[in-house]
Amino acid sequence: MSNTKTRDLERFIKRRFGPLFEVVVGSADLGVAKPDPDIYLHAARRLSLRPKACVFIDDVEANANGATAVGMNGILFESTQQLVRDLDALRVQV
Repeated sequence: MSNTKTRDLERFIKRRFGPLFEVVVGSADLGVAKPDPDIYLHAARRLSLRPKACVFIDDVEANANGATAVGMNGILFESTQQLVRDLDALRVQV
């Protein structure tokens, strides 16, 4: 999820990360941006998941908190080691 156009983001993600991400959400196409609750809920719907089954990682605290506010597992990225610990605590395999 990014505050950009979905099409531009999809191209970048596919080039850089290949098939790692199944769903790409660009807020510019929706008319809302992080940390608006609608962007997180839209992403969960696109994934066909309830928010509580989603993990959202961002390096901006307000965005991580926005995900948490809608029921997602919001993680503030501060370091790789911290992220791995937080994902382990959620039992997310990396």
